[in-house]
Amino acid sequence: YYYADPLFRELGYTAVMFAITSYSLGETRSSYYLSERELKKMAASGRREIQAHTHAGHELYEIDEDGHVGHFYSNKLWRKDDQRIETDEEFRERITNDLTIAKEYIEKKLGVQVIAFAYPFGDYGQSSRNYPEATNIIDEEIKKIYPLTFYQLWPGKGDMINYPNSEN
Repeated sequence: YYYADPLFRELGYTAVMFAITSYSLGETRSSYYLSERELKKMAASGRREIQAHTHAGHELYEIDEDGHVGHFYSNKLWRKDDQRIETDEEFRERITNDLTIAKEYIEKKLGVQVIAFAYPFGDYGQSSRNYPEATNIIDEEIKKIYPLTFYQLWPGKGDMINYPNSEN
């Protein structure tokens, strides 16, 4: 942000910033992530739109009793206190809550409209290690909240070009 913004201003460029709201707008603070004040300044400049990346889904989480880890959006999580994996309903509720909270934090705290979501790690369920149905559930739930989504391509892992989905 600090190095690019003067160039954006000089060249008349604009960009989109996808925020991890738990780090920038939530209770967890980190000097690595932009603060609420910095995001407000970005949005006010007119050179940046602020959209959603996740609230709490940008970490690896335990997905089984052996301590294996996986992505937040594509796996059922291990519930250590209960010594079991999430149910289908718990998975759906967790995903829906995270998608909703990310949007609401940005809209409320920054006063901007959120229409887009960028999947953490480019994972929309296709990388599931323990829940093959994740992709379908994420697709159902995200369509209720965001009209536009993005995922990162990983060359060599099957993704070649980012094609628009004609169904959305």
